[in-house]
Amino acid sequence: MTNILITVDTEAHRDLSEFWGCSQKGSYGIEKICRIFNDFDIRATFFLDVGEITKWGEKELKAVTDCLKASGNEIQLHVHPNYLGDPSKYYFWQYALLKQSEIIREAKKIFEEIVGYSPQAFRAGSYGANDETLHALALAGISLDFSAYFEKKNCKMLLPAGNCPNDVYYQSGVYEIPVSTFGLNLFGLRYRSKVDINSSATSELINVIELMTTNDYNPIIMFMHSFSLADRGRKYLPDFKAEEKLKRVLDYLKRTEIPVSTISEYADSSLPVVDIKKQEDKNSFVVKHNADISLNGLIKSFPGTFHRVKGTGIAYSIKRLKGMIKKGG
Repeated sequence: MTNILITVDTEAHRDLSEFWGCSQKGSYGIEKICRIFNDFDIRATFFLDVGEITKWGEKELKAVTDCLKASGNEIQLHVHPNYLGDPSKYYFWQYALLKQSEIIREAKKIFEEIVGYSPQAFRAGSYGANDETLHALALAGISLDFSAYFEKKNCKMLLPAGNCPNDVYYQSGVYEIPVSTFGLNLFGLRYRSKVDINSSATSELINVIELMTTNDYNPIIMFMHSFSLADRGRKYLPDFKAEEKLKRVLDYLKRTEIPVSTISEYADSSLPVVDIKKQEDKNSFVVKHNADISLNGLIKSFPGTFHRVKGTGIAYSIKRLKGMIKKGG
């Protein structure tokens, strides 16, 4: 059975409004996001960057934690290593294994002190992990990682031979649950996109979730940030289009009765038990095959052939194309 895991990276690198979404037009940060989830009787998982305690202090992070816990949502561990390591090194792959382990252990301790329980899952800031990060997580006693975003420049994790980019796999004592992505082609330019409230059109999100569900995809990771409903480019004014998009997608999930789970609920009910003997025989192996997809059907191999998106809209396609060109394709 398909599970949707809504994950919200909760971080404030520039301004505290990235947590709270405060402007003269109202607050469109985590409080607003939590109210919308509650309106649809949905619980999500918020990945909290506890390293920012060095920037904002314990009191501010505790306020964020209290808000999330009061709303009934789940909190897991998120770390941008520059806050707890070298300020000039933003990605975990820039650190040796022992230093990665040290940073994760320190972050876990901060998390336990602020949140009140031990994290079960982790996501590296900017997807900046490598395969050694899985070793570091195992050493810290964390069994689930949500960092892999294959074909993303910041991510240095290696796609195991024979795997599709969306396969859940087990390596170095840790389950890897990659960011859910799909292939598309805009005017001849190949592109991989994630299932994200901000980077995908409403019709695109609904279409790809429908296709993933039809093909027994599990889990589907729907991506958000604490500032997803606030326009960072306009002094954190409310992004009403993003709010409406989120509500339409949540309404679709409720109408179609697709289960929405927290990470701990998914781990308890849907994550396969690993055959330890198999792990000893092979460093990495798939525990749940999720075939690579496009909105027009399955892609049987990686990198495969990507197809043009249906129902995205020409204006949105041009906007995305401009972003691709700006980033270098």
